[in-house]
Amino acid sequence: LVGVEHFFLSDLDGSLAGLLRSYIQQGVVTYMSDWVSHFPNKFKKFMLGSSSSGSTEKYVLEEEFYSQCIWENRGRSRWLLFLHAIDCYAACDTPAQDFDLRRHVLWPLARRRHG
Repeated sequence: LVGVEHFFLSDLDGSLAGLLRSYIQQGVVTYMSDWVSHFPNKFKKFMLGSSSSGSTEKYVLEEEFYSQCIWENRGRSRWLLFLHAIDCYAACDTPAQDFDLRRHVLWPLARRRHG
């Protein structure tokens, strides 16, 4: 999967479960469905109760998910990439037909970091 070894995904309502089922079974994805259910019900009402377009209330617990992901990967992962939504993606300025995230992005970053 484009040089990525594992994905951590969360969503507000569990709607991605069917789409991700085979990846979860393969161990490629850790999926936290209904992430907001880990918090008091008032957060869910606040986050899901907003109907105005462009509203940011639904993202109020996003930083907590990022913290959880960082905590779970301490000492295990060399790199974490946070993408805000399912339609976000990692890209490079010189795309290659055989694009590999590790080879084309992470390894050059590591050389700069340790160089």
